[in-house]
Amino acid sequence: MKKKISIAIIGSGIAGLTLANFLHKEKNLEIEIFEKDNIKNSSTSGIQISNNARIILNKINFNQFNKKNYCNIHSIKIFDYKNLSKIASLNMNFFNKKNSEYFCIERNKLISFLLNQLNKNIKIHTNKKVIEIKTEDTNQIFFQDGQMKKFDIVVACDGIFSNLRKKLSKENLSFRHTATAYRGIIKNMGKIYSEKVNLYLGKKKHLVIYPINQNYDLSFTGITNDLNGRSKQTYQHLSRKNEIKHFLRDFHPLIRKSIEKCKNIYTWPIYSHSNTFFGKKNVFFIGDSSHAMAPFQAQGAALAIEDAYILSKLIKNNLFSVKQMEKIRLNRITMIKKRVERNLIIFHLHNIILQKIRNFILNIVCNKKLLATMFFGKIFNFKA
Repeated sequence: MKKKISIAIIGSGIAGLTLANFLHKEKNLEIEIFEKDNIKNSSTSGIQISNNARIILNKINFNQFNKKNYCNIHSIKIFDYKNLSKIASLNMNFFNKKNSEYFCIERNKLISFLLNQLNKNIKIHTNKKVIEIKTEDTNQIFFQDGQMKKFDIVVACDGIFSNLRKKLSKENLSFRHTATAYRGIIKNMGKIYSEKVNLYLGKKKHLVIYPINQNYDLSFTGITNDLNGRSKQTYQHLSRKNEIKHFLRDFHPLIRKSIEKCKNIYTWPIYSHSNTFFGKKNVFFIGDSSHAMAPFQAQGAALAIEDAYILSKLIKNNLFSVKQMEKIRLNRITMIKKRVERNLIIFHLHNIILQKIRNFILNIVCNKKLLATMFFGKIFNFKA
């Protein structure tokens, strides 16, 4: 009998679980997932999943998921953060197709869906932290508890703060010292935010608010480069009231009132990788551990899903090649990273004349299907 190929997936986030979903029915594979913590069920944030990733999730039955648990998005509205005057409106139906719409969801609802899809042959180990990988003929992974296991293929999906990447790539995260992010969930805000993402642009700051289910719960992310970022590498750091008050001080009162309804607001510094790293030998890196970027294009989760899908196709075809993964993925990721960096500047303009020019261009591009497709199509029209 032919020996099965052993695969270790390190991390039980969106990237790792999506990869497992595409591989778990392959009879020649033996898959184990290692998670350093418990797989959390607490609600801390929502995520946006654009059309390019929705098409991929549909291949693993997302269209059968309960529609009450997410919200399809049909428009992105852009406003001035002080007076709420509308700058532009992007019709997402330019890109939406039936059952392949842009959608927003609470992160842990998507995690639960991906977990529930897996068959019982997948071994999931929680509280099992990997501290080192040695790339030899067979990859050796070493755990914090002193144990060691060997695998033919290792896939690191351990997120933006990946210690494994640091050891294999010899590269540290670059930290945007002038950017700080805030996020939280507001319960039962009503139909006013239904089926749309609201983006509020301001001087050195912006705010995104979007629905994450059919109960009118909202997730928000606010980003400012007016304050010094925190150096603490965590997404679970509770914000102080004076921080939020300072961030919201010049927003329209209706926005301030909405955000103030949130009981727990979390803060974190904006980190990014200056270079994309796909791995070494038979050790692959995907998602944020490969190409962490600032959240100015809402593509973090989508790119992780794309990575997982592409890598699963390579594995199924016995192409265990980091170079092949790089050949397929690097240009697209580089293109999106450039847009992300550009958006940081565009969103936070403080010169009034430049703001007016930006608003004029946004209004033209978003309202014309041809222009919108030319500008955004490279991102949303991904062919899976």
